[in-house]
Amino acid sequence: IESFKAALAKHGVKMIETSVGGEFNPEIHNAMSYVESDSIASGFIAQVYQNGYMYNERILRPAMVLIAK
Repeated sequence: IESFKAALAKHGVKMIETSVGGEFNPEIHNAMSYVESDSIASGFIAQVYQNGYMYNERILRPAMVLIAK
């Protein structure tokens, strides 16, 4: 699998860096739903469902996330 990821990176495909607690950006994230959270500030990413990918600077697939409220 690592060699496959390396081959994709060689051709300009990279994973979008998305982390729990990170800031939601509608240009690269797709909000699936909102969830109640005491530990994460409202409007920030509470859970990452699926990683997103870019080809050079174009979005292939946005990251699918849950947003804290």
